[in-house]
Amino acid sequence: MSSEGLEVEVEPRECWALSFRRQGREVARAQIHRHSGDVFEVVDLYVVPECRGRGLAKQVLSYCLDFIRARGGRMAVAHTSPENAPAFRLFSRQGFLPCLSELHLELALDHHRPHP
Repeated sequence: MSSEGLEVEVEPRECWALSFRRQGREVARAQIHRHSGDVFEVVDLYVVPECRGRGLAKQVLSYCLDFIRARGGRMAVAHTSPENAPAFRLFSRQGFLPCLSELHLELALDHHRPHP
């Protein structure tokens, strides 16, 4: 990978990977990233398929929010959309509100070459 004359500085970020287990078996997971001082993001909240529909995602999210508060967090963000109905409902029911401050863009790297 080339930086083409650019100086690269990598800033360390605080990130936590949480694994939730029952009887030694992982049943859910999530990640928490600190973006800046008191802003955190809940990322990749996942419940294994056979454990869904029992309120486990709500428990995981509640734990994540307590974890964030314990580290001085004053704002929690999550990226999802109405197309992901279960996740959108989960976050909405816990008080997350839509914020349209950005537009999600995608680029398929296997078919596109940037113009010089």
